[in-house]
Amino acid sequence: MNISNATNAQLWTIISYDQDCPKHLLEQVVSEGFNRNLFDHLIKHLINKMFDRWHPERRYSFYDLYQIGYIGIMVAIKNYQPGKGSFKTFAYMNIKSEFSHHIEKINSEKRKIYNDISSLDAQRQTDNEETFKDSVIDETENVEKKVIKKLYWEEQFEKLSQREKEVLMYFAEGYSLHEMAKIYGLKSVVSLHRQLHRAFYKINPNREKINLKHSGMMTRTKGA
Repeated sequence: MNISNATNAQLWTIISYDQDCPKHLLEQVVSEGFNRNLFDHLIKHLINKMFDRWHPERRYSFYDLYQIGYIGIMVAIKNYQPGKGSFKTFAYMNIKSEFSHHIEKINSEKRKIYNDISSLDAQRQTDNEETFKDSVIDETENVEKKVIKKLYWEEQFEKLSQREKEVLMYFAEGYSLHEMAKIYGLKSVVSLHRQLHRAFYKINPNREKINLKHSGMMTRTKGA
């Protein structure tokens, strides 16, 4: 069989339904399918299923996710055994597994950052290795004023609950409310929105209310 002369429909029929296709022939079919982008719609389906509309990976690294999907297909063709089900089903499972590993890697990196910033004295992710409390101190002031202000901020931060401290730290690191909700397993950002405003108010009751939308903390809505 000359695979290059087969139609897309014929190739996809083998991929989807032929459970007993010899592996050497299936490898040729899959390779030709790659060349014709036949797997793209399967990968896109899983991207849409596993990454919600405003997930940072889907918004900013959409085509990188395709590369991960292609890796899943290559792993599938390496491990596929004829007679154990269609290759399409096996490829679907492997692509899904690759995406799951990618999501876990992202979450693991965020958990590491969370552990690093769980204390107000932890270093921020900056080149000068300052802590969060250090960042609110004006280094141009004289020593006496710096000490007084640092003590003042330490006292102010103690007014916050642990969750308010955490949310404020995530804010300082550039996380959006949507990303914070993912970390805490929340379906809505409403409670985080309130906690952030409450934290700012406790630290400085007289400050102007921050506009989270303009600051980039809020994600777009369907009506935007």
